[in-house]
Amino acid sequence: MNERKAGIKYRRVRPLDGRLLVGYSVNDWKAVKGRKVSIYPRFKETELFVSTIKAAVDTMFPDARKGRVDHYIIESLQTVYRRELSVYEEGVRRLNQLANSMYSKAFHQLGEKGRTRILEKLEETEFFYTLRQHTMEGMFADPKYGGNRNMVGWRLIGFPGAQFHPITHTSRGWKTPGSVSLKGERVRDGNNNLFRR
Repeated sequence: MNERKAGIKYRRVRPLDGRLLVGYSVNDWKAVKGRKVSIYPRFKETELFVSTIKAAVDTMFPDARKGRVDHYIIESLQTVYRRELSVYEEGVRRLNQLANSMYSKAFHQLGEKGRTRILEKLEETEFFYTLRQHTMEGMFADPKYGGNRNMVGWRLIGFPGAQFHPITHTSRGWKTPGSVSLKGERVRDGNNNLFRR
């Protein structure tokens, strides 16, 4: 996909959460139609950064890789959570520093017990809180945001997904067709058959 930086007409900050809003001129918007627009240059995540995030997420929430939670976090750092990138970079640096000093290995090369010990040392840090929050979002948010692949998080807690008035329907004895995302996707098994509970 071609990525092009559009000319920014104005920048504003949302009053409640401080997120940046960007507006483009009509000509700039027409020029980038059909292409990915980014107000931020894409940060170059290293293999160590990605593998450390994957290992930390999988340690924090076992089987989170099945839900592509690591993918959700990396992509979110490229866009909506860009301002938290420095927190992640410092956290990944600290995780690998502790792993190296305690075990002479990189964090992602450690076993689950070693990774857990290191994460426990960082429990009271901003990185840990942010990683935990984003892990939960990636595991339980709608799959259209990049995590919760095949709705594994929803199946884990028995959430039916985006349904039209599910309480009304189920109270009348109607059966829900399994989990459904906001895009209308249904959970499928390994053979591409609809998942049945």
